Amino acid sequence: MTTTTPTAAIQTQLHIEPAEFAEGIRAFQRAWIELEEGGGSAWQDVRVVEDSYGPPLLRISRLLDTLPSPTDDAPEAPEDEDDAGENDDEALVRSLPPKSSGQKTTVIYDIVYSPSYRVPVLYITLSHPPPNSNIHDLLVPASHRAQLQHAGGSLGALSLTDHPITGLPAYFIHPCRTAEGMAAITKSGEVGGRGGPMEYLMRWLGLVGPSVGLSVPVRLAQAMSKLQL
Repeated sequence: MTTTTPTAAIQTQLHIEPAEFAEGIRAFQRAWIELEEGGGSAWQDVRVVEDSYGPPLLRISRLLDTLPSPTDDAPEAPEDEDDAGENDDEALVRSLPPKSSGQKTTVIYDIVYSPSYRVPVLYITLSHPPPNSNIHDLLVPASHRAQLQHAGGSLGALSLTDHPITGLPAYFIHPCRTAEGMAAITKSGEVGGRGGPMEYLMRWLGLVGPSVGLSVPVRLAQAMSKLQL
């Protein structure tokens, strides 16, 4: 009879195989559908996209709120009472927010399997990004920016590359530190066992997602915990 060592148990949490990855993302899509497409969450869509050359990918999309917020950067100039009436219309125009182009920014997150690293990899594209915008300012919380701007960070750098499926430019979090991160979040109470594909995917999302604005809605996470693979 063999004994499972702590090292071996943690090792099983580092990677995921292609068939398990496909099973996990399909379970994720089922949970979304059973929740009636998110149940009012900020996400727009969750779907599995088939790839004839390899494992499918999971595509999650959500709207990015790009409405301008009020600022106090520009103090109002003092105004004489005699000129107030003449300037009322002009002041009103200046106080109105800029007109929207009518095109909202959609953030598309593609979770793609990497056969080289044997882990999921997150690719990000933006439709109609705001002019002169920076992806770190749009998506990355201040608490995560340092670790995503340098290759030596705890997650791997967020950088621009070619999307492995579409071939179009996309941002991605380099997977060089993913296995190490997955090992770090393995619970000591699970020594001797292994979670299923869905549990692996949820842990991976908890590790990578919050750094780029991809946090699983509570109701969706609860629905996934009820699924049995």
